Amino acid sequence: MKEYLYTFGYHDLEDHAATERGFDQESLGFFRVLATSEAEALEWGHELSRWYTSVLFDDGKPHWDPAWFASGLETDPNVELREASLTVPVVKTGEYPDPEQIRAAFYD
Repeated sequence: MKEYLYTFGYHDLEDHAATERGFDQESLGFFRVLATSEAEALEWGHELSRWYTSVLFDDGKPHWDPAWFASGLETDPNVELREASLTVPVVKTGEYPDPEQIRAAFYD
């Protein structure tokens, strides 16, 4: 297995409110995914994006889809993203991290 850095755009609560007022604003999230291939890491990253935004909004509605936001695997992240990614745990395909730990990493 190999570790991949998966990144995704999403709307947090503030972004969602700004979008409702006509502003185009989104946040950047990331997960370190342990997977057997790039395709598996990307697929699990998409699932983690759906999971995280459902936890964030907690309203039973879908808030993330790869057709709505950019997402991908970073092969050469900049220093800032590389350092920020160290604040989240490595997640194996099929597992979910502690949502409070992820929320803290994204909002610090």
